[in-house]
Amino acid sequence: MHILLSQHPVSWCLLSTAFFFMAIQQQLGRLRLALSLAHLPVMYKGLALCHVTMIPYSDIWVTVALGATLHTSSLLFLRGSIVGPDHGTARQRLHKTFRIWINFRLLPLGEDKMHGSRRGPTARERGCFLVGRCKHILALVLIHIATTNAMSATIRPLNVSVHDFAPSQRGILPSLAYRDVVLRMVMSVQWIWATYVVFSLGHKVLAMFFVSITGWDLPSDWPPLFGSILEAYTLRRFWGVFWHRLHLGVCNAVISLLLSRGDDSTTGKTARQGARKDRLAIKGLRALLTFLISAVYHAAVNKLVSGSANLREESRFFLSSFAVCLIETVVSEVARREGLPQGRLHIGFRLLGHFWVLFVFFCTVPAWHYPKIYPAANS
Repeated sequence: MHILLSQHPVSWCLLSTAFFFMAIQQQLGRLRLALSLAHLPVMYKGLALCHVTMIPYSDIWVTVALGATLHTSSLLFLRGSIVGPDHGTARQRLHKTFRIWINFRLLPLGEDKMHGSRRGPTARERGCFLVGRCKHILALVLIHIATTNAMSATIRPLNVSVHDFAPSQRGILPSLAYRDVVLRMVMSVQWIWATYVVFSLGHKVLAMFFVSITGWDLPSDWPPLFGSILEAYTLRRFWGVFWHRLHLGVCNAVISLLLSRGDDSTTGKTARQGARKDRLAIKGLRALLTFLISAVYHAAVNKLVSGSANLREESRFFLSSFAVCLIETVVSEVARREGLPQGRLHIGFRLLGHFWVLFVFFCTVPAWHYPKIYPAANS
């Protein structure tokens, strides 16, 4: 068995998941603690083997696996979640554990329909949901193939070499050479699309399993993982409205431990303006810590995938994003104080905003991603 596990990282990950499933169904005590602690090194063993395997999009899969480990650790050690005998039969507890395990976003789960608190999806709902998700998956795959071919056709004439990813090419702005500009443009959006496709496909497959196959969940239990890209006309809205929120549950749990006071610390203030400033300061600090945690998290993924953490590059990218978001916040606050119209922007301003977001990534992504490509291409 050890030989089988040692050669297959997925086997180690499944074993770690089994330890979690057993741990969360135990009451607080030594057995739960032992199982909770055991699931960590076992998962690490599986993740540590990923860099020697030819897994497509290995960085994204390791991101998901590491995120799952942080999520389960938060449930076991910080939140103290327990799926005990009061949750019903063994099958009902398994159902509950599955729902908690995949609920990275900590969405409200509602009452357990197995106890009759709410109805499950009807046969028609399950069938319609399955057909709809299959259509979405087919469309997403076809668009992905077309997009990948278009990117390849754009880059192929450039005869890209290892020198195109050298340290001299990682400045905020490239040279005016056509090849440098085109390569930057492709690399600035490729990571967004790759993450969107892989995460969305996984989300849709899981949704079909829990709604159409098992009937455990309602279609409303599986809202879209990403927001609308049309709403990402500022960098703040890109990260806060469009991008997935799989990491926020763990980030908020960690931030709550790091901060000596929470958002309710302004309740004793009598001046409304002072309270508003204090809330903005707390929100800003939380945003800063979220970006810093994201940098450390991605550095850990890099270490597991390639053996090099690139912590400096990760920190620079995410802190740059925080700085731009802070500037946007200040500009928005100044506009509010000057009495400028708030709310939904004109389509022209929204279009300019999308170009602004692309320009930010055009300037910051090469210094973030090129160091990951350069060693592999150089070897």
